[in-house]
Amino acid sequence: MDKLQQLDNNKIIYDEAKKFLNSLNSNSSLSKEYKQFSSYGFGNQSAIVNHMLKSMDDKFKVLPKGNPNFRINGIIRRNGSSILFEYCFDNDILNSYRRLLDGIAIDASEKESNYQFIQPVIIFDEFPNKRSDMWQTLNDIFKVLGIKFKMLSVPELLTIYIFGKKQFHKILEISDYDDVINGTLQKEFLTLLNCSAFLGGLHAGNIAMLKPKK
Repeated sequence: MDKLQQLDNNKIIYDEAKKFLNSLNSNSSLSKEYKQFSSYGFGNQSAIVNHMLKSMDDKFKVLPKGNPNFRINGIIRRNGSSILFEYCFDNDILNSYRRLLDGIAIDASEKESNYQFIQPVIIFDEFPNKRSDMWQTLNDIFKVLGIKFKMLSVPELLTIYIFGKKQFHKILEISDYDDVINGTLQKEFLTLLNCSAFLGGLHAGNIAMLKPKK
């Protein structure tokens, strides 16, 4: 059993996820690959994202299901800091950032460290539209607690997985929630990954995977 398979107890889910990831290459169509991802159930979708994150940072760990307190999907711990991951592949947006806030409190308590060294990240299948209350809530959290959420989309992760796993942390660093809603990170994303052709030659400002729909 290799390291990837250790992430998932269900071998069928593991095999399907790895088969999907092995099919990705620079000649893929992003829309086609995303459509295939969307056709899977939550278990397969989670397994695919788990595998991608593990390949981008070997410190990534999937957290066991059923923990009544630490209910997030995964974590990276390094040099006294933590990155917490929660997946939102449905409409349960409210609980996604609630679980991350709970996770921050638990992680800070366990390590007896400042919560400002803990970074929450929500991974969406696609970003909520600009009318969602989530954006204002995240802004309020930042104003009150100083916690700034980061966001990634699955199409974004697929592109990083193909073109530049080593750029993952640089892209995560520029993926603050306010940059996502304002659509300000596209140009740097293209520069870091050099992947314009894969995205169909789209102008940076029109890449929907990096910003919410109107």
